[in-house]
Amino acid sequence: MEGCLKLEFASRDGVTQIVDRYQRAPLQVQKVLHPHGAHPGMAWVYVVSIAGGIVQGDRLQIEIVARDGAQVHLTTPAATKIYRSPACPSCHLLRIRAGAGTYVEYLPGPVIPFRGARFLEEVTLVAHPTATLLFGGILSPGRVAMGESHVYDLYSSRITAEGEDGALEFLDIMHLTPATIPPKRPGLLGRFDVLGTLHLLTGKGTAREFGDRLHRLLQEHGEILAGASELPSGRGVTVRILGRQVEPVAAAIQACLALARVTFLGAAQPGSPGASTN
Repeated sequence: MEGCLKLEFASRDGVTQIVDRYQRAPLQVQKVLHPHGAHPGMAWVYVVSIAGGIVQGDRLQIEIVARDGAQVHLTTPAATKIYRSPACPSCHLLRIRAGAGTYVEYLPGPVIPFRGARFLEEVTLVAHPTATLLFGGILSPGRVAMGESHVYDLYSSRITAEGEDGALEFLDIMHLTPATIPPKRPGLLGRFDVLGTLHLLTGKGTAREFGDRLHRLLQEHGEILAGASELPSGRGVTVRILGRQVEPVAAAIQACLALARVTFLGAAQPGSPGASTN
């Protein structure tokens, strides 16, 4: 199935709205929400697949554009299921462009690859020097309750980040083929089952200081092994989180998001409904 979703956001009187939208099944978005008490102008958008999962041959394309000053949080209402694909792999193409002064978060629910699944993902992140852009995700081992743990055939992800001038910020490639190279070997997941990743691009402040704060924050979370690394350009940070279950990894990523909002958008108001890390 050839699904397509294109969203353009802009700030109107301090409130971010969708100003242009194109969607083709199975991809669609729900109504824009503004639930964050500390940042009432931030748009929260849930990207939905009415198909209930990704099946073989699916080709899903998403393009997100945030215009000057927009603040956006994009996620999914549930985990993404990737079904068995013996004939051909499924494919997900994502492109996010963050304009001047924008703040953009894209963090979908965990990915659950079924036995025999083959999945290709290509992500392109483009950020203005004054933008802050966060992109992350969680790869689960599969349907553990059904005895499946890293029994998918292929999970391949390629993430490219660049500035508006085309200068490369980083290239992150992950290519997992459990039948030939077990993911739980040393140098990959080791003794862990779940992998969480969070990339941050920003021109505000120093990435090194923020990376140090992230590192200290992650050390406070039990049940995970995590680290934060400054990008060579000094304009961003990459976080890797390993865990045995999805929940501790997801909690650690949410804590990182909360710190990013405080750092780049301002402190949450004490006792406000939006002061949580949801």
